[in-house]
Amino acid sequence: MPVAAPRRTSGGLKLFTLVMLLIFGGLGTAAYLGYQHTQKESAKDDVADGAVPSVPLDGTATSTTVVGAPAGAGIPTPLVALPEINLPRPTYRVAKFLETIGVVAKRDGVTEEYSTVLDVEVDYATAVSRVLFETTGDRAFSGESVYTADSIYTPGEAFGAPWTRQSRSPSPTAVDTQGHLLLYSEYVTPDVRAAATNVTSTSETVHDVAVTTFRFDVDWTKLEQFGGDAATDVSEILNPSITTAHLTISVDAQGFVRVFDYVVDAAASRQVIDVRSEDGSLDTHLRVEVLYTSDVQSTIVPPVNFVEAPLESDG
Repeated sequence: MPVAAPRRTSGGLKLFTLVMLLIFGGLGTAAYLGYQHTQKESAKDDVADGAVPSVPLDGTATSTTVVGAPAGAGIPTPLVALPEINLPRPTYRVAKFLETIGVVAKRDGVTEEYSTVLDVEVDYATAVSRVLFETTGDRAFSGESVYTADSIYTPGEAFGAPWTRQSRSPSPTAVDTQGHLLLYSEYVTPDVRAAATNVTSTSETVHDVAVTTFRFDVDWTKLEQFGGDAATDVSEILNPSITTAHLTISVDAQGFVRVFDYVVDAAASRQVIDVRSEDGSLDTHLRVEVLYTSDVQSTIVPPVNFVEAPLESDG
């Protein structure tokens, strides 16, 4: 059962977030990470202390200017519009981040709510990573996997070994590419800037990194990562609690997003799911929180005591 970023029961969307596919079998649970799936298979390179992007009160762009944190940091300031910040991607070797995904879904006619938290550390130079995951709510399970470029290792005593290995092919996932952790300019496109309302800016510190945090509301269809097609489900169109997303984006002086938080009304989402006759899902919360980035090699190493997972039979 995959879990992913905001999508709607009206159809599959382009997803640009960490996806967890849980493969259940006699050898335990393995996590497979990817960017995309259909709706039914429903990041310490710290910047200088006090450095934040310069954002004037009228929301105009001065993205190349870096200034010290202003007096009154932590106080939200209303903005006319979101600023334009276009900076090149920073370089780093290791990233550690948390990703939280909240879902309301109907499975076999039963509505359920659950939340999955993924704790990811990845060394992009060695292509080795570790993913810890825990799901709570109407579904409850947890696990751990270690990834290399060609293998997934899952803990669990089997055939006298503490780990089981499965083959994998590298793909554009969070454990394969730095592009999973986005820049401000990749979230805040011209369409988002034009549509955003209730915009505020706050100077604050997140995990010892000075950031500017923007909070705003926007129609979720304006977000390129979640798809560009308007919702076709009438119940969604008539319910602004479903179509309006409340976003928090904390960006450092390099234009790198340290926190991305997306929320829609969970209760209203459940009402939409409840009245639908077919199975489907709505993602009500997505949070990507970078704990740190670093140029130092990760201490994660692949297991050495493992057995090969048996090949699945067609029959």
